[in-house]
Amino acid sequence: MLVSIVILGFLLKNYQEHSNPILAEVPQDNLAKSLISDIKEVNKDLLYQNVEILTKNLDLLESNQDLSDNIFTQENPLGHTPKITNSLKEESSKSVVKESLNPKDLIGDCKRIRPQLAIIIDDIAFMRQYHKVMQLPFKVTPSIFPKGKISPNTPNIAKIAPFYMIHLPLEALNFHQNGHHLLLSTDTKETIEGKIKTLKKDFPNLTYVNNHIGSKFTQNERAMKFLLEALNQEGITFVDSRTIPSVTRKYYQYHPKESFNTCQNIPFLERDVFLDNELDVEKITANLMKVVKIAKTKGYAIAIGHPHKETLLALQNASSYLKESGVDLVYINELIVP
Repeated sequence: MLVSIVILGFLLKNYQEHSNPILAEVPQDNLAKSLISDIKEVNKDLLYQNVEILTKNLDLLESNQDLSDNIFTQENPLGHTPKITNSLKEESSKSVVKESLNPKDLIGDCKRIRPQLAIIIDDIAFMRQYHKVMQLPFKVTPSIFPKGKISPNTPNIAKIAPFYMIHLPLEALNFHQNGHHLLLSTDTKETIEGKIKTLKKDFPNLTYVNNHIGSKFTQNERAMKFLLEALNQEGITFVDSRTIPSVTRKYYQYHPKESFNTCQNIPFLERDVFLDNELDVEKITANLMKVVKIAKTKGYAIAIGHPHKETLLALQNASSYLKESGVDLVYINELIVP
């Protein structure tokens, strides 16, 4: 902030120094006055353009800023979380830690009172994104990227989140993103196990992951066998984003196991609806209404969205609808799955 004030002051000073001498040198007739006015307007425009560029650069700097060890203290790990004044959010936050630990504390003996909806927001890489998502007036599950080149500080998000999951990058058929360390369908069992062990080390209380992309990886029976076995060893439940029909369900048909969550009677979960394949507020809202209907039909549903401004706006605008929908918004670990 201090840097931006200094630069802004320099720009203003520069504008004043280069505009005032012209006033003294040009004769004060109508033509000269018009010329002076034009020059001042041009200088003004250049000033505002410089300030706009400065603001954008500061935003980029903030996004990539190291928010790690210096921000959080053991005494008050929530000290730097913006206060959310929405009354519904305040009410739900009173017991948020307790609720995220054991669904039985919220519902009792794993009996669902009303249909449930878990909304996952993928692609969380920066603290700034996380704060925007958490200002929604109902529960959403942030799915954060593993610690990596473009997301070095995500373990700090995990430290303050009431609940979170990991958005695990897997190999896609025709898509690649620089900066993510993808698990490949050709990786050895040892490589995949090592990646999951590192993940658990970086996020000690991790219990759920879903896939980022992964259309190639999740179709490969060998690769998914290694991944699901590695996750099972660490007590982590896989949520299939279903970017393409995968082999997850087939694997568990041949390798049945109990769920790690006593209120979820299947060892994995699957996405029902993508909210924002199209970045249009009306279409996102329509998809939200669609997933509410699914929840009412089968008792629960899972939606996945992303931290786009259109998605967050649609969700914010739908808060009254969701509150009156007869469906409970819950974290992914609070779903009661028969």
